[in-house]
Amino acid sequence: MEETSFQLQQVNQVVSVEKTERTAVLAQALAASGVCDATLVLTCEQLHTFEVRSKWISSGEGGIYFSLILHNGRSASHAFNSMMHALVDCLRAGLPVRVNRVGNAIKVWDKTFRVWKQIATVSMQPLSSAGIVLSVELLLNNKPPRCVSGQYISVKQLVGCEVSKELFLEDLLESFWKYQAWK
Repeated sequence: MEETSFQLQQVNQVVSVEKTERTAVLAQALAASGVCDATLVLTCEQLHTFEVRSKWISSGEGGIYFSLILHNGRSASHAFNSMMHALVDCLRAGLPVRVNRVGNAIKVWDKTFRVWKQIATVSMQPLSSAGIVLSVELLLNNKPPRCVSGQYISVKQLVGCEVSKELFLEDLLESFWKYQAWK
């Protein structure tokens, strides 16, 4: 993964890897080793994104997969809701379709098949050191694996062209930190 050439909103450290099972697992290990607050763990490809019949399926390259380590003084539910709102806002700003939040998933209306399809997931894991790991899996420029294509869709499939991962991530984090400030 190439080094990001601009300052990510209020991120103190970026740890990027080409491929990992799940960014959340790596983030929890890093948090246990004492990394600073607002550390972003970013990967090009996440090997365990989709669970189909008790088997994990890889996401492939092109999506945005990250975990954000947030330490003391942050409300877990507020952080989770802030990320969900930020994702919905960014997707609504760039997509010509309806966007809806369902639990920890973000779904969009697929006009072609007239069905809601999942485009992103947000999850949260507590840390033993009074903090959380907030994880995001967004299908941006990659097609979902064939075995889940009826349930998932990417931004590229909706808009018909590639979207800059760096710019989308910057907008998402900027929106997240604004929501975080509204305690």
